[in-house]
Amino acid sequence: MTYMCEFCQKHGGSAKRWYLNPSNFREDLLEDKGRIKVLKDICGWGIDYYIDYASRMMSKTTWPVFGSVIRKIGNLMAPSRHSGQVIPIEEALQLLPLADNFVALECACCRLVSGERKPVCINFGPIKHYFETLKPSERMETLTLDEARARLKEHDEQGMIHQVLVAKMPYPIVICNCNLKYCTAFKQRLNWNVERAVLKSHHVIQIDQNKCDGCSDLKQPACVSRCQVNALIHDKENEKIIIKTERCFGCGVCRIACPTRALTLTEREPLLGPKSY
Repeated sequence: MTYMCEFCQKHGGSAKRWYLNPSNFREDLLEDKGRIKVLKDICGWGIDYYIDYASRMMSKTTWPVFGSVIRKIGNLMAPSRHSGQVIPIEEALQLLPLADNFVALECACCRLVSGERKPVCINFGPIKHYFETLKPSERMETLTLDEARARLKEHDEQGMIHQVLVAKMPYPIVICNCNLKYCTAFKQRLNWNVERAVLKSHHVIQIDQNKCDGCSDLKQPACVSRCQVNALIHDKENEKIIIKTERCFGCGVCRIACPTRALTLTEREPLLGPKSY
């Protein structure tokens, strides 16, 4: 049986991926007033949007009893506002030709945590217009399609995780490139148990043990140092890598670090089922 995540079942079309379905990039989706409000919130509030959301709701998820209610609310709200899904570089590159009006914006999560200003978020569609209108003093870099492709490949080599985010499901607006040190969406899921803040990708990592040598010449195997969710474990006794598949988000950024090319991505659901996102 072929499964798909909840949002791909509803919005995937023949592409079987909500973020690769050309219909979900249509301009008439901007007639939705709720979607316009989300876009204005994201572009108009800027970093304040993330500060407000984190402090006002997500930090309360750890409260006894009341926290479970907040988590349920967060999971219900996420798709109708600003959530998304991890995707490997291959799918990120497939998405780009479906979009237009590419701009690089500074990562709000990074600014929130460290004050660093990194233009690593590849936005598209109406974001350019709303950002120019509502935040004209903020930094924004206009990109061509080829420049957007080059940025994505560069971020992948740097070990950044790619996420496609929406302004109200299923309308994609950005491929965010970040890491767990900063990412608000990952913190909502991993720290506060709001799973639909960011879904795992449709893939999980697999390893060819015949190719893997455990990077015996390094203190820590290259792939383990790349994995941000502790899905790869070094078996020092046997000089091999063990995969904790249930932890894997399927970002694929570990692959490029492997000198023997022992790591590949495979479809998630035949291994773990449709509830593993």
